[in-house]
Amino acid sequence: MKLCSTVLPDPILTPLHDSWDVVGMYWKWFVAMTNQQLMDRGNQMRDETDQSIDRAKKVVQDTVDVGTETAAALKAQIVNELDSIHFSIQKASKLVKEIGRQVATDKCIMALLFLIVIGVIAIIIVKIVNPNNKDIRDIPGLAPPAMNRRLLWTPN
Repeated sequence: MKLCSTVLPDPILTPLHDSWDVVGMYWKWFVAMTNQQLMDRGNQMRDETDQSIDRAKKVVQDTVDVGTETAAALKAQIVNELDSIHFSIQKASKLVKEIGRQVATDKCIMALLFLIVIGVIAIIIVKIVNPNNKDIRDIPGLAPPAMNRRLLWTPN
């Protein structure tokens, strides 16, 4: 069914010089229509508007769906990252404890070596100060001081 005998040009596609040209163009078109044609045109415009609203609702719903999927993917990624960080922290904690044990063991060994060295130095000092003391055995490798030295070679 044709609404009007005159075809109204599309104001977006038709270059007009003034906004009054658009009003005049629609006014001529409006005056040429009958009541039934106006009602049909109004119904058609309402249907087009409803379709446009439905398309807009679909776009909004699609956007909400994409946002929901993105949020779920981001949450999963964050949970994976947090799990990875937690695992790394646990592993680092175990490593620090192990290093601490090794350091404690190393300190004990160093303390024992220090005591041994101090004991050897004390024995050496006592032997040098009092060489005739028989209470302390001779240290292997440390010869007692020689009183009478004999040389294997005598100069003539």
